[in-house]
Amino acid sequence: MTERDDECELGYWIGKKFWGQGKIPEASAELIRHGFEDLNMKIIWCGYYDGNEKSRRVR
Repeated sequence: MTERDDECELGYWIGKKFWGQGKIPEASAELIRHGFEDLNMKIIWCGYYDGNEKSRRVR
């Protein structure tokens, strides 16, 4: 998505048997913290498929 050194993208996939256990929100929160605080990112991109409301809510 970008060629800048201060921007990155967060992506994930998790097996169906692990859905609804809070693993992705917890992991993504730590990755976002790490990106901004430790790596000095200015922007972290994350997209989701239209209609995937659970992925849309992750932050």
